Amino acid sequence: MKKFILTLFLGLLVIACVNETDEMATTSTIVGSVSDKVTGEPVPVVNVKLYRYYDGYEYGDDDYQGSTVTGSDGSFRFDDISAGKYVLVIAKEGYKDNYQTLSVKDGKTVAAHMLIERLPAIVTADRTLLDFGSDKSNNTLSFNIVNSSYEDLEWSIEENCEWIKEVKPSNGVLGYGKTETLVVVIDREKLESGDNHTVIVVRSSNGSTEVNVNAEGEYLSLPTLETYNATNVKAYSATLNGEVTDAGTPEYTERGFVYSTTEYPTVENCIAKVTSPKNSTSEYSCNIRNLTLGQTYYVRAYAISSRGVAYSSYDVTFTTAATLARVTTLEIEDMDYAEGAATLRGKIDDVGDPAYTERGFVYSTSPEPTVNDNKIVKDGTGTGTFSSYVTGLPKGRVFYVRAYAISEAGVAYGNEIVLEPEFVILSAAKLMVQKEDLGRVEFDAAKSLCENSIVGGYTDWRLPTKDELMILYNNREKIGGFVCKINYYGDNYTNYWSSTASAGNSSHHYMIYFSGGSLATFYLSSYGNVRAVRSME
Repeated sequence: MKKFILTLFLGLLVIACVNETDEMATTSTIVGSVSDKVTGEPVPVVNVKLYRYYDGYEYGDDDYQGSTVTGSDGSFRFDDISAGKYVLVIAKEGYKDNYQTLSVKDGKTVAAHMLIERLPAIVTADRTLLDFGSDKSNNTLSFNIVNSSYEDLEWSIEENCEWIKEVKPSNGVLGYGKTETLVVVIDREKLESGDNHTVIVVRSSNGSTEVNVNAEGEYLSLPTLETYNATNVKAYSATLNGEVTDAGTPEYTERGFVYSTTEYPTVENCIAKVTSPKNSTSEYSCNIRNLTLGQTYYVRAYAISSRGVAYSSYDVTFTTAATLARVTTLEIEDMDYAEGAATLRGKIDDVGDPAYTERGFVYSTSPEPTVNDNKIVKDGTGTGTFSSYVTGLPKGRVFYVRAYAISEAGVAYGNEIVLEPEFVILSAAKLMVQKEDLGRVEFDAAKSLCENSIVGGYTDWRLPTKDELMILYNNREKIGGFVCKINYYGDNYTNYWSSTASAGNSSHHYMIYFSGGSLATFYLSSYGNVRAVRSME
């Protein structure tokens, strides 16, 4: 109470000085304070809103002038206020809202002292502060909760603080007028250096109360570290990864890793200590070499400060192993489907560890070919592209190609390239047939479409003869893509042009209906489907 009277006196003294020095000001100032209605103590972090007020009607959102919050001493202030009548509205969770009207004159400072009343908490605590201080042996404190209601109440603890180890009990049912002792246990090792503060909330269905918890962490501390999983683990090398999560006090001067073939290596018993330059980033990595193939290693991150050596609280392990090469299959060039020849291309992105000893290509008419299928070996070492001109590939058929590389770790394959010709080879008839129709047009246009086609790089495509067209009909399922069904309306658009003219009447040419294989002659101005063929030697 004495503290409040002194605060109020100093506030009034400031106001008096302001009134003397600001007589010529055209705007005014509102200074005030908020105190607890019962204790008279200043209340911090109270939301204070200012509204313009006019006689005759209530203030509303349109009259809002601004807001602030009270400081640690319960004080607040509004500057540059024009003359007039105002309403101050104060609010804080756990308290009843309150308001006060006041008149402001030009160039004057107006004082406003307001009271705010705490809402009655159904579950209350007999202490508002638990101060653990800096004594390392002081890890346990307690407080009591009281049920001042007229019924039994369920209650529970809410807290989210890493260094609060436990609050016990953490929930329960408290009878009317009863008191229960709660014990708070902290973990000092998780305290930050210096002052630490948190709040424990005791909440029930009818309200809550807060207990502040303070503790002072040790100002001198070793760094803290994390060791992450090793990456790029190969036959004789690996990348170690770690992080300094707390630099310690005083801050560390050296960081790195220690590794060994036994658990929890230290700088004294490790195979080697590797350092990482200190910079602005907390995470760091180191590459280590000359390892033993198949050996399991244990790794810990470390950091050194004037207080000593700090390690991660755990170690991680990795086992060296041979790694496959990384291979990419590149697009095939100079593809000649009719001759079964092409230039196969690949790329070695990583030689693996140990490095590959053989590379080349595999192909098959089935997906995902392996070295057990057709294999083409290409001499060479290292990374980069390689190629091989290959003959004897499947003619006129879909086939699959992959680049490969073989090492001690096994066979590495690149992505799969699918080679799918745009035509089908009918070997018995010595014909190549395009897989897609060229359109539905009159005869002259049909002939022109075929002769101008360059599918597969060939320029000698043509309309099939009547007999060749019947061969196409008989192989229609193998070739695919033909119009074979009469449409929904009964229109039969399944007829295909041939290059054979009707005997004695060159204005008619033969067509075959692929809906049933029947032969008919049509005027050259008729419309028919077009499928191109070419002869094979």
